Amino acid sequence: EITGTIYVHGDITLGNGAEVFLDPAYGATSGVIVNDGKITPSNNVIICGSYYDRVANTCVVQDPGNPGNYSFILALSNNTSQDILNPSVRVSNNVNGVILYAPYGTIALSNNARVNEAVAHKLSLENNAVVDYDNGLANANFVSGPGASLSIKPGSWHIID
Repeated sequence: EITGTIYVHGDITLGNGAEVFLDPAYGATSGVIVNDGKITPSNNVIICGSYYDRVANTCVVQDPGNPGNYSFILALSNNTSQDILNPSVRVSNNVNGVILYAPYGTIALSNNARVNEAVAHKLSLENNAVVDYDNGLANANFVSGPGASLSIKPGSWHIID
């Protein structure tokens, strides 16, 4: 259960039925996992927002009680590998859920992997892999992560000639 943004220096490997989900307190917001290494979930891993149904062992992206409220986990890899055999992100063997973002590398999906979104320099899909761009992605709100805002404090800057 994730209660805040996670930053990993190195690789993230998940396997054998691991469940990664947001604390229910996230509600209709989404969370972020950022790393500079590779991301490799495999073998029945579920990566889900705050609407994880523990009884049914299912990732539900939309709040069952409030249609229009969505929650996701964004997994971001800054790894630059564009090799399909050794990608920045490899998802395989019945992994479910998650938004994947590898702007400088390759995402390889295979063997019944199903993700909610995939953004990469290269994308490889094999053996029944599915990228299911959910309608809720247009309304996803992340509480922290790669998105940011800028405000300039008056008097804190000046023009240099």
